[in-house]
Amino acid sequence: MTPEPEPEPEPEPEPETELELELEPQPQPEPEPEPEPDPLPGRTVVFASVSTGLEGIAAAEAAEALGGPTTSVAQPCAGRLRIELAAAAAPGLLALRCVGQVTLVVAEGTLSGRGSAEAAEADLAGLAERGRRADWAGALALRRRMLLPALPSGGGAAAAAAAAAAPPRFRVTCKRTTADDGRATSVEHGFTSVRAASALGGAIAATTGWIVSLRDHEVEVMLIVEADRWALGLKVGDSARPRAGAAEGVMLGSTALKVPLAHAMSRLAMSRLAGGPAGVVCDPFAGGGTLGLEACSFWPVFSLNGDVHEKEVARLGRSLAGAAGQASA
Repeated sequence: MTPEPEPEPEPEPEPETELELELEPQPQPEPEPEPEPDPLPGRTVVFASVSTGLEGIAAAEAAEALGGPTTSVAQPCAGRLRIELAAAAAPGLLALRCVGQVTLVVAEGTLSGRGSAEAAEADLAGLAERGRRADWAGALALRRRMLLPALPSGGGAAAAAAAAAAPPRFRVTCKRTTADDGRATSVEHGFTSVRAASALGGAIAATTGWIVSLRDHEVEVMLIVEADRWALGLKVGDSARPRAGAAEGVMLGSTALKVPLAHAMSRLAMSRLAGGPAGVVCDPFAGGGTLGLEACSFWPVFSLNGDVHEKEVARLGRSLAGAAGQASA
C-alpha cells in the first residue's frame, strides 16, 4: 500500500504590524462672540423734558426727525413728551434740539391710592416689585447704544466690553408733580420722594447687583410721578450733553439760555417765515449769544445781538469766535 502523503503545514500568518500615525495638531477655531441681545426689542417708550409752553414745537420736531407711522408723540403733562418708537430708532432722540432730559422708560403704571398710610405702603411695595421685574440689562444696553452708537475696535472693544460687564454705580432720583402741575408734597402721595427713591434703589440693587452711589454714580434711575401716574426708567442725557452745531461754541454762564429753549424759540419764529424772505433775529439781551447762534445754524437768517453788560458783550465775542472756529474746522 502506498502511504498517503503528509499534509503540507499551513503557513503561519504574518504578524500584524501596528501603524502609528502622527497627526499634526489642528488649530482650534476661536469661539465667535455671542451677539449682544437686542435691548428692549420692538418698541420702546421715552420721556423727554421740553420747555413748558413749547411742547407743540418740540413734538413737531420729534415727529419730523423720527418720522414714520411707527412713532407716536404725546404730551402727558406740561413740560414733557411721551415718545413711543422702534428701539432701533432710539439713538435719533439725542439729535433732537428742542428736547432736554431723555429717559428710557422700562415700566409705567398707576398708583393704587393717594393720601392714606396704607395706600402709600401699597404704592411703594408695588414700585419696588416693578423695579425688581424690570429689564434693566436691556435698558442699560440700549442706553449704551444711544450714547455710543459705534463701539471701538481692537483693544478698545475689549475694554468697552469689560466695562459693560461690570455692575454700574447708580442712584435713584424721584420727581413728583400733582394734577395741577404744582410741587408735590408727602401729604398728596402719602410718601416723600426720598422714601420712594430709597425703596426703589434697594429693590434694584438686590436684584441686579448694581452698586448704590449717590454722588459717584454712572447710571441714574428716574422715577417720574405725574399725579397718580408713574414711569420708571434710565436717564440717558439732558441739555448739558454735547450737541452738534455752532451753539457748542457758546460761552455758557450761570444764566445762559439753554439750547433746547433757544432752538424751540427759533423754530417757532421761523415757522411764521416759512416760504417768505429771510428774517432777522434780534436779541438785545444776548448774553452768550445762544439764541442768535442757534437760529443762524439752522435757518438762513441774520442775527443782531447785544447786551448792556460789558462782561456779557465780551462773552458774546468769545462765543462768536468759537462758533466761527467750529464752522471753519
